[in-house]
Amino acid sequence: KTGFLYRNMQQLADTTVRLFSDNGREECERVAAAAVRRADDFSMETFRRNVGSLLRDLTTRGASVSVVADRPKHPPAM
Repeated sequence: KTGFLYRNMQQLADTTVRLFSDNGREECERVAAAAVRRADDFSMETFRRNVGSLLRDLTTRGASVSVVADRPKHPPAM
């Protein structure tokens, strides 16, 4: 679990109160740690690896793939 979904404002309020209570600290820490791990799925390195894998897969199937990519002069801030 990497976050919370709410159907209405009351659920948001109830969850917020629970997380700020003495008993909510562990849950906050668990969710924060899971969110950090999940964020790695969206790193530039993961993106490049996934695109490279996709292109290799397409080319081994005989698809014609032409890729022209302009790399930014400065990598995006993380």
